[in-house]
Amino acid sequence: MAENREEIREGLKKVVQLVKKVEDDRIVPAADLKQDLALDEVGRIEVLMMAERYFDVEFSEGEIDYLSRFGDIADTIYEKQGMIKERPFL
Repeated sequence: MAENREEIREGLKKVVQLVKKVEDDRIVPAADLKQDLALDEVGRIEVLMMAERYFDVEFSEGEIDYLSRFGDIADTIYEKQGMIKERPFL
């Protein structure tokens, strides 16, 4: 489990680059997967599915429908991991 936002961004960057070869400097928080990183809808879904496995989180259907910016995906993962840490004795 990643400890901070920077670790999540670095891990998510690896996930994106596994789906599509993209230069590091193009993968910034404001980058839209489709418009800025040239991923199609299948690629976007693949990034989300791989991120779920990589970070051991699960996106809801609503999140899958709207998550398209790199920073929003990273922030959602961060929030979900924080929720996991706060769960008592599960």
